[in-house]
Amino acid sequence: MFALMIVVYHAVNSGLATFPILSQGLPSFVMQSTEAGVELFFGISGIVIVGALRRAENPYIFAAERATRILPVLWATIGVIIALSALTGYEGRHVPDILTIVENLLALPPLGPGQLIHPAAWSLSYEMLFYSLCAVAWVFRRRLGLWFIVLIAPVAAALLYFHIRAVLMPAGMGVAWLLAQRPRLARYALTPGLGLVVFLMAWEYLCVVNGHDLLHVTGIYLLQGHQAITFIVAVTGAILMFSGILIGQGVFCRLMGSRPFQFLGTVSYSLYLWHPIVMSIIKHAMYVLHVPAHAGPLSQLVLFALTLPASLVVALISQNLLEKRVTVWLRGILEPERKRRHLVAPPQTHPTPAGEPVS
Repeated sequence: MFALMIVVYHAVNSGLATFPILSQGLPSFVMQSTEAGVELFFGISGIVIVGALRRAENPYIFAAERATRILPVLWATIGVIIALSALTGYEGRHVPDILTIVENLLALPPLGPGQLIHPAAWSLSYEMLFYSLCAVAWVFRRRLGLWFIVLIAPVAAALLYFHIRAVLMPAGMGVAWLLAQRPRLARYALTPGLGLVVFLMAWEYLCVVNGHDLLHVTGIYLLQGHQAITFIVAVTGAILMFSGILIGQGVFCRLMGSRPFQFLGTVSYSLYLWHPIVMSIIKHAMYVLHVPAHAGPLSQLVLFALTLPASLVVALISQNLLEKRVTVWLRGILEPERKRRHLVAPPQTHPTPAGEPVS
């Protein structure tokens, strides 16, 4: 659903015509709030990371699993963008220099140097930094015990101060860890759908009052006055939503458990990275064929209707080829000893402990 929200957001901000009623007031506010699908993705990453840290045998295994999960699809989409730029020069794009390409393949921009090649890949820079911090925290915890918090907490706080859009990463971690330790707390998360609505409306308000540029807003501007209250309301709504989702509570979770949304969840990462490319190609074709001139205010809807099915097909191929096969192949190279150990290990017959993730 979060990936689908981002597809909607890019269609709404494609520059194509739409009905006036949808481009102003409350309808526009609601449509623009779909940008927060990225923040919600961050929250999911925070939840997933708790299970990944439990499963991994050491920081190297953890880092290898995260890298092989993120990088294959990123590399493929960057390669396609570079190829299209070289062949067409569409929208003034050009082939970047080698250093910029390497920086993007490592998911460094925009937090690192270099110009961003893939317009949607900025969030992966946040993801990789988050994973790196988790790996470092793991090392310090084993060496220093609970004293590692004294070293890691200030670093995490400083990063969140300058990059407030990543706030749902630690929030997601906290939800996953706390519910595993105190499952009875789940009784307070009765309406995750309402929590989602509260988060989206409060977060979009923060975006509006900060000029739709939370990427460059620091804590000193956001965490004061009425903005601080709105921020707390937004994060609280997200926490209630994630808590309800984890325990499968309510109508919202039954909807998320349906086959269409389970399919979307399976291909969500590939959908996130491939749909801007597909949308760009379709939008260019629409201009060549003069579709906007004939469709008028239906142009955005036409773009979305053409982009979504095509993106889902590409995402499904990517998920099966890159996220599964290439990821398994890379992990076999990076973790050969672990692979051999798993091949000779006897099957486990004991039940999975309560609260432990099943890999």
